[in-house]
Order: sequence, then C-alpha cells, then structure tokens
Amino acid sequence: MKLVGVRLQLTSCKQSLSSPTMVIIHNLVLLLLHFLCVCKNIIADVNANSTVSTATADVEYNQTDEIELAIAGLMPISTPNGGWNAAGVVPAIEMAISDVNNRTGLLEGYRLRLYLEDDHCDPGMATNILYKHLTAEPTKLMILGSGCSIASVPVANSAHYYNLLQASFSTSGELSEKGRFPMFFRVVQSDLGLNPPYLALLRHFEWKRVAVLYHDTLFFAKGKDNLLDILRKDGVDVVVSESFNDYPVHQIESIKKNDVRIIIVMGYEDKTRRAFCEGYKQGVYGAKYAWHIVSGWYEEDWYTINDTVCSPAQMTEAVEGTISTFQMLLDVTNTTTIAGSDVDTYYERYLDWPSTEVYGTNEWATPAYDSVWVVALALNNSREEIEKQEILDENGTFIRYKRLEDFSYTDEDMSRAFKEAMLNVKFHGVTGPFQFNSDRERQGIVLVHQTQGGRRALVALYQDATASLEFNEAIPFQWKGDGPPVDGLTWYVRDLTIIPALFYVACAMASIGLLLAVVFLVINIVFREHGYIRMSSPRLNNMIILGAMTAYLSVIFFGLDSKTVPGYNSIFCSVDTGILVISFTLGFGAMFAKTWRVYKIFTNKIHKRQVR
Repeated sequence: MKLVGVRLQLTSCKQSLSSPTMVIIHNLVLLLLHFLCVCKNIIADVNANSTVSTATADVEYNQTDEIELAIAGLMPISTPNGGWNAAGVVPAIEMAISDVNNRTGLLEGYRLRLYLEDDHCDPGMATNILYKHLTAEPTKLMILGSGCSIASVPVANSAHYYNLLQASFSTSGELSEKGRFPMFFRVVQSDLGLNPPYLALLRHFEWKRVAVLYHDTLFFAKGKDNLLDILRKDGVDVVVSESFNDYPVHQIESIKKNDVRIIIVMGYEDKTRRAFCEGYKQGVYGAKYAWHIVSGWYEEDWYTINDTVCSPAQMTEAVEGTISTFQMLLDVTNTTTIAGSDVDTYYERYLDWPSTEVYGTNEWATPAYDSVWVVALALNNSREEIEKQEILDENGTFIRYKRLEDFSYTDEDMSRAFKEAMLNVKFHGVTGPFQFNSDRERQGIVLVHQTQGGRRALVALYQDATASLEFNEAIPFQWKGDGPPVDGLTWYVRDLTIIPALFYVACAMASIGLLLAVVFLVINIVFREHGYIRMSSPRLNNMIILGAMTAYLSVIFFGLDSKTVPGYNSIFCSVDTGILVISFTLGFGAMFAKTWRVYKIFTNKIHKRQVR
C-alpha cells in the first residue's frame, strides 16, 4: 500500500490569507497534508526496509552510478497578477546546477536536479507548488526559492513540518522571525540587514539627532521598528518618526520645526520621490541636510521618473548627496569564486547561456547562482554525519548506514545534519564572501553609495562580520558645504576668564577707592560735630561710604575665576552678587534718604525738627 501522487489544489488560497477564516482553513490544510505525508513516508520507509537487504546484496551500492538528489524549486518566472518577476535568474540557476554536477570532489556519486515551478509571486500558488512537491516523487531534500518574499513566507511557514530546509534570496524582514521560520536560510542580507550600516555612518559622522520617514505599510513598519531599536540602543535621539502615504507635507514641517538635519527614508521608489519632492519645496535639502535611503532594490535613476509635481531638474538637485545602501549582488573584490573563475567570467557565461534568450537577465541572478552552491555544499558537508546514522529494521536490527538518498520528510536526524552543515557553509561566491550567522542570515558586504553628480558612487563597504565601514579612498564622500552637515545646533561650553593684567589694574584702582573711602569714613566720624558735616547728615554719609567700600570689594570678587583661584565654584558667584546688592542698597538708599531730608526741609514751614 503506497500513498503516491496525493494532490490538493488550493485555488482559493490565491486570495488573501489575512482574514481569520482563511487562516483557520490554511492551518487545517497544513495538518491534513502533514498527516498524509507522514503516512506516505512511514509506508515508504517500511517498504524500503523490507527490500534494502536484497538491493545491498545485488548492487552493493555501485559508487559509479550517479544518484539523483532532488531539490524543490519555486521562482516568480511569470507574474500575471503583478509582483516581482525573476525569470532572469533561471539561466543562472541552470548554470550553477551544471557547475555543481561537473565539480570534481563535490557530491561524488550524486547529481543535483532542481524541480523548478513558477509561483507567479503569489502566496497561494507558492503553497500549492509546495504541496505538489511534497506529494509527488521523488522526495525532495531541500527547497530553493522563492525570490519573491510574499511567496516565500507561506512556504517557510510550512517547510519545517516536513523537515525541509529552505534557501532563499527573499529580503523581507518578516522572514527574520526565526521562531516562526526555523528552517529558513537567507542567502542575501535582508532588508533589516541594511539598517546597521546607517548606525555605523551615524557614528562616523557623529550624528546624534535623526528623523525617520517611512511608507505606511506593514513591510516598512517592521523595518522602521528594527531601525529605531538599533538607533536608540546606541543613544541616537530619534526626534521625528512619522509615516506617510502621499506627499509628507506635515512630516517635513515637523522636521523643519525640530531642526533635524539627518533624515532617513524607507519606502518604495514612488513614495520616496514624493518625500524628496516635498523636501525640495520646503527647502529641506542642500548643505544643511543629509538624506539617507534604505533602498536595496532601487534603480540607479529612480528619481528621474516624472510622477511628482517637481521637475526632473529639481529632483536631481534634491537627491544630490543622498546616501543609500544595497546588498552586494556582484563581488567588487574581483576574487576567484568557488566555481574557479572571477565575476567577469561568470557574467560573460550568464549572458551567453542558452536560456538567457528565453528568460532574459536579472541582477538578482547572482544570489540565485550562489544559493545552488549553498545547497550543494550543505548536502556534501552533511554526508559524514549522515553516514554515521543507522537504518534499523522493525526488530531494531542494524541494516546499513544512511545515505543522502534515504531522506524522508519524517527524518529529523538527517534534517538536523543538513541544518548544521548549512550553518557552517563558507565560500567565496559571485556575491562575495559567503557565510551564515547563528540566526541563519547571510553575513556579507553591504554597499554604501552616495549620489554624486546624478550618479551612484561607491563610497564605502560595510562588513557584516565586523560591523565596520571600509571607506573608498578613491571616491570619498562629497558634500555641498565645507564638510558633512551637523545634526542640529551645536552648543559649546567655554570658560571665559579675565585677562590677568586687566584684573590687576582693576584691583589696584578698587583698592585706591577703598582706601579713600576709609579716609572719608574716619574724617566723617571724627568731625561729626562740625557744623558743615553735621548739616550734611553724618550718619547717612557713613552709610554711603560703607556702600562704596562694599562696591569696591565687589570689583575684586567679580574678577576672581577658576584661573586665578583654584577650586573656584558657584559659591563665589553668589558672594559677588550679594556684595554688589548690599553696596547698592547702602549707597543709593542713603542718598535717597538725604534727598527726602532736603525735600522736607524746604517744604516744611515750621523748622523745629533737627535731623542728626
């Protein structure tokens, strides 16, 4: 009894799975197909175990015969309903399969075969293709694809139920949820992987205040949340973080109001054009500002499309100096690749490959090419561990050790060996140095470009492994001003001290004044009964003299600072102010009193009161 060719057409799955009803239906289908495939593989394992001894006796596993290793593949080759078309990656995949199968010392005794299906960049179609692969012979060892993120998500969400590893160059940040997608390996940096280079740039230029504008979709909201988390952990002040759908009029106004000079934009090309156009209209561009774009898929002339109210010349002026990041899709180090040739040779072969005339070209063909090598190296490197695993009959009697072709969708041990081997894959591909980190994300190089003269200029490389920037000395950053813009008003704390010579002169003059005040005070006290002195109110005179003396003392205290008095602090400042207030009160208070006395004398007709 064998369950062969079980198929279920999920035409309704082409609709959105966002509603609760469709999610429930999707999960029920997963459970049903999982049960059917488990039953199928259990029966297949029993049949295989019952005949393996005969096969071993007859053939003894003839190493000269190449055994097919089937890989499930899905790519958006045609997109009738819209979406990203990756037909041009197919020639690169074919070329990689050929290179792997002709490589001496790699998968000896085996040949790799990819069963490629067109998923139309449609999640429902991708789900249907996955089940087609699962229920059709031969058993697939791994999944390659899709290049379309929305098609990769449902596949990655189901693949781990069947112990299938998935190698994909989809960039969606959603696929970084490793608990949800435990068998997903990404062969290029994700969209979230384009965020760390901006932190390195902020550190390099000492920018601490930024604004973040993002297109109001779930896709960019995830990227924004990741970016804000990275920036805030590093102490960067995100002054403005706002979403937009059309021209971000109020958002740009908020940026101007808060005087933010460093602006990061996350959005599709058409939305980003509107952001730059609005920035131009409000004057948020030029030497004072630095705009950044998280733009892993932008065309070089993305800003020249005339779909905004700004003219092409205005857009060109607005984007000048803009910094952008990209996955390195073609190695810039000109290092020999694992295929034994450089990237120029690869590109010539790719253009001359027969099926290129049918499918065309695509710049993402390079990660597709490298992904085939990832799968092949993972299978090859897992052989040593797998060939230690035993196959037992129903009585627990040892029959033989496993081989790659023994994989089934219920074999967790082989799947674990595949996963460990893939984590340790390391080589130099056409996309540059290749390896995974512990989160099964590609560690590689991110290109940092700056728009200079209307063209992209490669100004730096960001190394994922070391989280560092390597600047291109041949093409440095260019700024409209004297250098990179500052991130806002800069406040400087500077100690202002008095010139020593001026201080000593002021102290000498104040001392002379103080000495004269003492002399006048003595004279006023000794001769207080003298007629003229008595008529001038000697007591009030004494208060005026005391006020003058304290005023002279304040001159000395005001001249003291940290340079002349070590340990000078705010207490001295309080003393300065207090002495001056006392001197003013004594001096001018007594003068006002004498003025009042004279007034009363000349306005009072009966002069009987004597004022002493």
